[in-house]
Amino acid sequence: MTGVGHGQQNVLVRADLLVGQAGLQSTTFQLEYLPSGTMCTGKVTNVQSYGFTGVCGRGTSRRVVNASWQPGTSGAVVGRLTAHA
Repeated sequence: MTGVGHGQQNVLVRADLLVGQAGLQSTTFQLEYLPSGTMCTGKVTNVQSYGFTGVCGRGTSRRVVNASWQPGTSGAVVGRLTAHA
């Protein structure tokens, strides 16, 4: 899953999930703030049918990110991304 968010800075979002027969095997999560280029990397901590929660960074730069989406018309996906410390 990749996406683009808009706020005080634009952000590129990437979540990778490795799923096996026993369930979730491994995850990675990344935010890249633009135009600053600041990166925040971590893990996906929770997965739902149409969303996930990810955590990246440490200490005062730690972010919890919630993403949710729904299928839209013509194959488009409509979603929301929120991040907080």
